[in-house]
Amino acid sequence: MAPDDALDWLRLQRTLAYHPEAVGRALRDGVSPTRVLALLEPRLARANESRTRAAPGWNTGWEAVDREAVERDRKCLLELGACVLPMGHPDYPDRLAALPDTPPVLLIRGSVRALSAPAVAIVGARAATQSARDQARRLGRELGAVGFTIVSGLARGIDSEAHRGALEGGGRTVAVLACGLDRIYPPEHRDLATEICLGGALVSEMPLGTSPRRELFP
Repeated sequence: MAPDDALDWLRLQRTLAYHPEAVGRALRDGVSPTRVLALLEPRLARANESRTRAAPGWNTGWEAVDREAVERDRKCLLELGACVLPMGHPDYPDRLAALPDTPPVLLIRGSVRALSAPAVAIVGARAATQSARDQARRLGRELGAVGFTIVSGLARGIDSEAHRGALEGGGRTVAVLACGLDRIYPPEHRDLATEICLGGALVSEMPLGTSPRRELFP
């Protein structure tokens, strides 16, 4: 879905990215993102009111979502050549849709179809031994060469070696980010991220601008 057609989904993501379980049932029933926000507005308003009393200036509700920020998201996604993949879209991965806390919105740079191809996840330590790094790269290369998409997290160590192996084998790979799609972490993997996008994809369920944090690594 083009960013120009996805403003309501971007608003939904900014409001509820950290609480996907709150909207999954409604979205599975075909409710629009605008209607989901309207249904949840009383709850969000109460949360906003209580937090504002506790910490003046704090905003959490739907009206607190800066509409200018959503418009900036749209422009940034256009600049990145990225798209919005909402839950319920025909290209949304079936395996992800089956989870109880399905992300309502995915932001994607690269090939959307790479998310639904036969895949193997290879993840591991950042401070890995050279032997482990070599094995991860070999596995990525051999599995990529026979048609599997390699899924990992773009991190240092095992993750990046698995991505590189898949690319060496002529295969494709998907990097799932623990930050906004506009932030590459670690920064030294920018060139790797660009190469991944040529046949695979970068994917994030977090709003643009989100910094990488330990608890966000899926």
